[in-house]
Amino acid sequence: WMINIALFIFSVLTEIRWRLPSFQGLIPWLRAHRLEILGVALIVSAAFMIRFWKIELYPYSFVNDEGQMGINAACLLDGSCPNLFAIGWAAQPMLSFIPTSLSLLMLGHTATAVRLVSVIIGTLAVLAVYIYTRAIFGQKEAWVALALLAVLPVHVHFSRQGVANIIDSLSTTAMLGLLFLGMKRGST
Repeated sequence: WMINIALFIFSVLTEIRWRLPSFQGLIPWLRAHRLEILGVALIVSAAFMIRFWKIELYPYSFVNDEGQMGINAACLLDGSCPNLFAIGWAAQPMLSFIPTSLSLLMLGHTATAVRLVSVIIGTLAVLAVYIYTRAIFGQKEAWVALALLAVLPVHVHFSRQGVANIIDSLSTTAMLGLLFLGMKRGST
């Protein structure tokens, strides 16, 4: 699944003959945008801390769904899953539990490990909303969107639960943003 996504991205970048920017070209851009980059980094870092702070305690109950995420992720780690391409909990493909498995591998079988994936995805969604809003509406509106989503209670809540629901806020924003930029530039 992840290899397919990587190959698709590679094929699109190859088709449009995309190249990494040169180091000499990148330095002036970084200098021109350093305050914006610093401000965004500070707010995104604050969004991460809001989502990560006492993650093992809040929300208080480690709900059934989070437990199932952990069980399926542990199954991948200990090799007890008979078929990696089977359907796991809530009709999700077993391979979709890889991020949670990696978190369990690093942090052990804890609530923090199961919930960390949602924290990271929710934080990346905050950054994606900034980039998307800036591309469509402008910098001022993007700052407002960034600040709002960083502290929006509903988004913070679902960014702290160890279920896959929060991925929609990242994937939808990223897809729409890339679609808009592609249309704006007339590129793939």
